[in-house]
Amino acid sequence: MSARARRERSTELIANFVDDFADGWHMAVRESFKEELDIKLTDRKKNKIAYKEWTQGPDFCFSEGQILYDSKQGYSNWQNATAHIKLAYQIVEATPNIPEKIVNEQTGKNSFRTSDGYVKFVLYKPNADRDNLIAIVGYHMTQNQFVKLLQSGDLE
Repeated sequence: MSARARRERSTELIANFVDDFADGWHMAVRESFKEELDIKLTDRKKNKIAYKEWTQGPDFCFSEGQILYDSKQGYSNWQNATAHIKLAYQIVEATPNIPEKIVNEQTGKNSFRTSDGYVKFVLYKPNADRDNLIAIVGYHMTQNQFVKLLQSGDLE
């Protein structure tokens, strides 16, 4: 069995999606980003009854080319979107978090840890006419830090 399959996944999700977006997050993160947030429908069994349950893991995997806006309207018609967007993040390079299996040679038991991936992205803001976005500054951080940024908006 693979390292990924044997690790415990939490039923406490980092995002609650309401009307297709992560509720209460600083950035408008769509439900379509569940895979990047390592939120998956997981097979479970209780009292010999199989069922599926949403679970959370640590393997964040945002990737190059993805754009996230601070406004839900950012994902709509562009003429309408630019009037609402205050900032956007476009990922220009990234590596995913990767699970690593560690074998205790004395006990033979396995444990797991996550090797941090990273995200390089450019912060965009609207131009004076609010008809386009312009690049302001680039950032480099871990996948975990990037997810916290999406939640809080706090650039450390």
